[in-house]
Amino acid sequence: MRFIVFSFLMLPLISNAFPWDKQKIYSCNAYDDSLSCNQKCVPTSQDVEYKINDKNRLMKVIVYESGKTISTQTFEDCKFVDDKNWSCSKIMLNDGIKVDQQMTNGIVSIREFSPMSMKNIYKCSK
Repeated sequence: MRFIVFSFLMLPLISNAFPWDKQKIYSCNAYDDSLSCNQKCVPTSQDVEYKINDKNRLMKVIVYESGKTISTQTFEDCKFVDDKNWSCSKIMLNDGIKVDQQMTNGIVSIREFSPMSMKNIYKCSK
């Protein structure tokens, strides 16, 4: 009986991401800074969670702000070495922004290129 009660209490936790599964997102001024996610990158108010499906070469990226989901993206044809080393790219159809994400030894470098402004935005997460 205790196990059944405990299982029902744990069910809401299992269906949502655990806080320790999320990584902090940082804003960087340069690509090299985003690769190492160094002290030049400043923390944002956002967190991110990566869900890997290496069999189908898919990556689901969920971005949170104040604990609430603000965006979800799925990347196809990703290249996976393991859960700490991978790379994915995607062109957003609605605005043409190209997003490249790569994880190297647990640090994610994010580069977004906007053709409208001809500008790169660099971020990282760890």
